[in-house]
Amino acid sequence: MRVVLALLLGLVASVTSVAVDWPQYRGPLRNDVSAETGLLQAWPKEGPLLLWTFADARIGCSRSAIVGERLFTIVGRGEDEFLIALNLSDVKNKSVAQAWATRIGPTFHFKGNSWNAGPNSTPTVDDELVFTLVRNCCFALTCRPRNNRRPAVDHEYRAAMGWPLLIGYGRFELS
Repeated sequence: MRVVLALLLGLVASVTSVAVDWPQYRGPLRNDVSAETGLLQAWPKEGPLLLWTFADARIGCSRSAIVGERLFTIVGRGEDEFLIALNLSDVKNKSVAQAWATRIGPTFHFKGNSWNAGPNSTPTVDDELVFTLVRNCCFALTCRPRNNRRPAVDHEYRAAMGWPLLIGYGRFELS
């Protein structure tokens, strides 16, 4: 009986400690509302507990998508933008490990840009695929397998649709 009770308590603890995935812009239901419970109602005086950091993000204002133990975001490194995956289960000395990175296009620049540099959109995870919208000169939709870095699909919408490049694109929603 004690073994069964210990197994049940372990199962309940593991189920209740699993975070809800946040696979796209504005969350699972695209409403900016988290279904998680037990969240703090106010910050502690000393601030929230720092769980981990990632020092190699460089430039950009991209949001993150989180599925399971992976966090996906877009970063600017030099003249290129990269889709990166962080392994949230691999934290050492409060630093999270990068699982992989893959180039998705050149860093977005345009004359007169004075508000930010680098990527500014959110990856979307659907099952085993990660979609990104690259706001550079080609307005490309990219698709990568979630657990590796080989390209699956790249499509340049701006050229295909004949759209002029006016400004960058700062969010990403798939319907």
